[in-house]
Amino acid sequence: MENLLVLVQQFCLPVIERIHEIAHLPPQRDEIQKEMIDLIDSFSVFLRYLQPNVEPGQPHPCVSIIADSWPSVKRIIINYGRQQKLAEAGARFMRSSIISYRTFMGSILEEWANSLLEFFEMTGYGCWLWVCTKFVKLYGVSDTTRLAHGITERCTISFFKYVGQVTDIDTLDESKILLLNSSY
Repeated sequence: MENLLVLVQQFCLPVIERIHEIAHLPPQRDEIQKEMIDLIDSFSVFLRYLQPNVEPGQPHPCVSIIADSWPSVKRIIINYGRQQKLAEAGARFMRSSIISYRTFMGSILEEWANSLLEFFEMTGYGCWLWVCTKFVKLYGVSDTTRLAHGITERCTISFFKYVGQVTDIDTLDESKILLLNSSY
C-alpha cells in the first residue's frame, strides 16, 4: 500500500503543488483562471480512473491526497468560484471523488456536505446541486443516512431561498429543478 501511495503522490504531486501555490496567491481573476480549471480537472480525471484495490477499513491513498489537497481546492473555489467554469471544475472534482472513493470518504464527508451548501449559497450555480444530488444518492442508504438527509433538507431550504430571489424564471437551470423534484 505504501508503494501505491508513493506512486499516486509522484503522479499527482506537480498538479497538487501548483494547486497549493495558486490557492495562496493574491486573488487574480483572469490571469490564471484557465490554469486553475485545467489543474482541478486534471486532478478529477486522475481520481476518476485510479481505482486501486484497497481492503475495506484500510485508508485509501487517494482519499489521503484528496483530504490533503482539499483546503487549497476549497480556497480556490471560495476565491474564484463565482466564475461558473471554475465552479463547475470544482463540482466535477467533488463528484469524481465521492463516486470513485465512496466507501473511503467518511473522514471528510461532513465537511464536504457543508462546503457544497456553502458553495451553492455563494454562487447559486446548479453544479453544486448536481453534486448534492449524487451525494444523497450515494450516501442516502448507508451509515451516513443522517448526513444525506441533512444535506437534502439544507439543500431544499437553500434552493427555496434562492428561488425566492429569482426574478426571471429562465435563471432556474435543469439541475435546480431536478434537485427540487428529487426532494419529494
